[in-house]
Parts: sequence; structure tokens; C-alpha cells
Amino acid sequence: IMLMTILGLRYCEACGLRWQDIDFDNNIVNVNQIIVYLGKEGFIFKDPKTEKSKRALHAPDELMKILKKVKIKQGELQLKGLLRNEYDLICLNAELNPWSNTAIRKTFKRFLKKNNMKAVRLHDLRHTNATMMLLSGTNMKIVSERLGHTDIKLSMNRYSHVIKEMDKKASDNLSNILFK
Repeated sequence: IMLMTILGLRYCEACGLRWQDIDFDNNIVNVNQIIVYLGKEGFIFKDPKTEKSKRALHAPDELMKILKKVKIKQGELQLKGLLRNEYDLICLNAELNPWSNTAIRKTFKRFLKKNNMKAVRLHDLRHTNATMMLLSGTNMKIVSERLGHTDIKLSMNRYSHVIKEMDKKASDNLSNILFK
């Protein structure tokens, strides 16, 4: 959930992240693969959705601290013989296996309900990330690149409602400078 909210990852990107994709020295999360579930046949790893979806994202210190704790916890479980993690994945379910798309969605729904939060789709965390970046003043080109969109037009069309809100704020800012 944090990877999707903080970095704007698609769930298949977050669940496909491996420890080798994390650069703890430079706070970089590299998106190099996705996990695709095949039902009873298990899962496979593939290249991300588009070439631009392969990306290196600078991550906040707070997220990196959480990832370090998860890595330490997984290491402890491996030493105890409780975890194999043959694919070196960061995101594992309660049974210490890779997440299936159905299971992660159901778990997310239960999390929202348990915490009396509005029911939203898991993918909406990605939209939340983009909206927060835009409202905080992040350049649309950067938002588009961080999301791995192939074209800035896609980002602009998808987040036009935020752009309108930003336009109103820009007008208010100018009004405050010029007339108050």
C-alpha cells in the first residue's frame, strides 16, 4: 500500500519489486519488472507495461526506513528457516508468498473497512499519488515520468481536474500578491 501511495506504483509493479531493485545508499527504487498472475498456474515476471514504465524513482527517507525494517524482518525469517523467498520479493502476503491480484485487492478492502475508510480501488492509490504530487506543485512532466506514462498528454488528460484546481489556486495567489 505504501509503495503504491508514495511512489505511484501499479500493484503489479509493487508486488514485482525485488530487493536488488532497491538502492538504499541513494534512496532509489528501480521498477524493472512486474508480476503477472496466471491463476492456478502461478505467476510469471514480465517487463513493465511500457518502456517508460521501467524507471528509477527517488524515495523519501521514511519509505526507505520502512523497507529496511522489512528487509531485516525477512532476513530473520530466512535465518529461522521460515522464509525461502526464492524470487527475492519485497512484498509478501501473510503466508510469506507472492501476492495474487485477487488476494491483495481483498486484503486492501478489508483494511479500508477495518479502519472506517472510504471504499476505493487499489489502483486509486496511484491516482492519489499523482494528485498529491500535482497539488504540492510538482511539474506535470515529472509526475508523468514518475508514473511511467508514455506521453505527458495521458497524464494531463487523466488529471485535468487537479489542473483546474491548481489554476484556481494560481489565480488566488496572484490576487493576493496584486490586490492585497
